[in-house]
Amino acid sequence: MSANEISLPPFGVAVEPSRAASFARETGFLTAPEDPPLCYPAVWLTSPEILNAVERICAEARCAPVHEKQRFVYDSPLRFGAQYRLSVVLRREAEPERLAITARVETEEGACVARVETLLRLVSRAVLEEAGA
Repeated sequence: MSANEISLPPFGVAVEPSRAASFARETGFLTAPEDPPLCYPAVWLTSPEILNAVERICAEARCAPVHEKQRFVYDSPLRFGAQYRLSVVLRREAEPERLAITARVETEEGACVARVETLLRLVSRAVLEEAGA
């Protein structure tokens, strides 16, 4: 692992039906979904473990993260009530300056359920201050 890469210890996650329903409403669904929304792992990416790592990286780089893109690839569907393990790697990229977050969702037995990729553009705080943002 390079100095520009941080691997977080895996941690437990689950699809909570009430959170999935509110997330679905927040993202444009009018009714609660019968299945978890395909982009539901984005909820897990806001966990304190991940947000703290992103905040540390951004503080050290004197930058602000701006969401660039996200991708979800499934080997099997998420299930309400199932327990999963989330493994996350954060990697700084230089050209362009950004933070790549890759996550792997696995069953408790270790089978891959999904892979999630998120790219955050790292924008210099000095540039933002000059622009008055």
